[in-house]
Amino acid sequence: MCTHYAALGMDVKALQNILGHTDASITMNIYNHSSFERTEKEVQRIEKTINL
Repeated sequence: MCTHYAALGMDVKALQNILGHTDASITMNIYNHSSFERTEKEVQRIEKTINL
């Protein structure tokens, strides 16, 4: 669930609150997983800002 909502762009602090975690690092380190597709998408976003 967390990975899905993070991939949709949901705010990490909002996910933290929804899941009831006391710290956002719990949300990110345990319940959020990256994928190749998400990583590639973020690399493309970085490349667009560099090529301005």
